[in-house]
Amino acid sequence: MTMNSPALNSEQLATRLKQIRQTVGSWLQERQVEGKPYGVFQLCAGAYAKEGELNGSTGALELWVMLGLPLSMEQRESAIRTLKGYQNPDSGLVFDSSWTQRQANPQAKDPQEGDSFFTMTTSSALRALGSRFDYPVRYLSELTPDHLIERTQIGVGAHNPFALGDFGELVGLNIQLSVPGASDQWNRLLTYLAENQDPETGLWPVGKIVPPYTRHINRSFHLMRTTWNTCNYPYPRAERIIDTCLQAADDTQFYDWTNGFACNDLDLAVMLYSAAQWTKHRREEVGQWAQRRLPLVLAVQKEDGGFSFFHDRAMEDHAGIAMSPGYQEGDTWGTLMYMGTIKMMVELGYPRVIVPWNFSQVHRVPSTGVYQ
Repeated sequence: MTMNSPALNSEQLATRLKQIRQTVGSWLQERQVEGKPYGVFQLCAGAYAKEGELNGSTGALELWVMLGLPLSMEQRESAIRTLKGYQNPDSGLVFDSSWTQRQANPQAKDPQEGDSFFTMTTSSALRALGSRFDYPVRYLSELTPDHLIERTQIGVGAHNPFALGDFGELVGLNIQLSVPGASDQWNRLLTYLAENQDPETGLWPVGKIVPPYTRHINRSFHLMRTTWNTCNYPYPRAERIIDTCLQAADDTQFYDWTNGFACNDLDLAVMLYSAAQWTKHRREEVGQWAQRRLPLVLAVQKEDGGFSFFHDRAMEDHAGIAMSPGYQEGDTWGTLMYMGTIKMMVELGYPRVIVPWNFSQVHRVPSTGVYQ
């Protein structure tokens, strides 16, 4: 149970973090696919797509950059070409041909157009490499700001074409590519979120947030990471977000360690960490939560050096696409999620300990210095 986890000694923790960076780096280098250009990675050793695939490559490249591993100009350019090669020039979305053979849920994406969620993750990986897509996202560019909001449903899942957690990043891409009206869409999007935030809990949508809070925290995480977290604006109702997340942390139905997995742990950490950048509200309690939870996260590192999406096994599917048999091994997305989670927990619970890696772009958070 989280409540009984012993706090870590700061000096021992600093040493452990250096070891984690080294072991994860070694594990990550083994995920490169032999005979392929740099930038092609397997999700895990037991991945179904042995030749490498987009889902594994985006997570691996984000990890490579956030760990600060050596990256030559030739490797960087190869990785950028690899990721850009997935974009459909007509739709502006990405498409991985291996998905059609491994897709468990035919409703998860349009195979002719691409997928919004994986476009978002690939765009984030390109940004980590200092690049971006060449083509705008067409379905967004064809909408006025008001029409965009009319089609937006806050309550839909993260992988829906109009899920805010995905297309906030894509609106930003269209802004970078000077798509007419994209900046107006962005401003309307932020206004829409502010209008629909629940005043009691700080989550979304307004008036519909009831315990258990896990699914609401997951939704809010998706909303915030590609909207408020990208523009570094002050978090609205940051105190209410912290109150709700601390209450959710005691919910044994979803946050008891025996029921956990990377999404639950990361989502809660991102919401607490991000809100804490804008307020000192319940600062000591937030730090104590991080101190209690951190030993449990560190304990799930696998023998191969990586972390896994589930506490006991690798990711089996993602957005309805089969990924692996779920062996007891690390996978790139679980590792990416937990490396970010560890960094946030350390900074919240052990502010004097230096974490020897950066945040990823796909899970980026503001850093305002307010919490320190």
